Amino acid sequence: MVISPCRVQASSDLIRDAEGKEVVVTGKVYALGDVDVRIGDKVILDDGSSPVIASVSKNNDENGDVDHTVIYLTNG
Repeated sequence: MVISPCRVQASSDLIRDAEGKEVVVTGKVYALGDVDVRIGDKVILDDGSSPVIASVSKNNDENGDVDHTVIYLTNG
């Protein structure tokens, strides 16, 4: 289990998952640093819901270090 301070944002974006299928993202989680999560994992949100991770994006700072991780959620 990973516990990390983060910001959760509702979303309705269309992305491609790891298999190339289009999926609707229902939310995004912005977490500081390099968070160890994987596609297919579930995230437990404050409201008790547990959406599935559809995609993960690691964003680097000017030094090449991971600044923050964006986790794309779907209702699976």
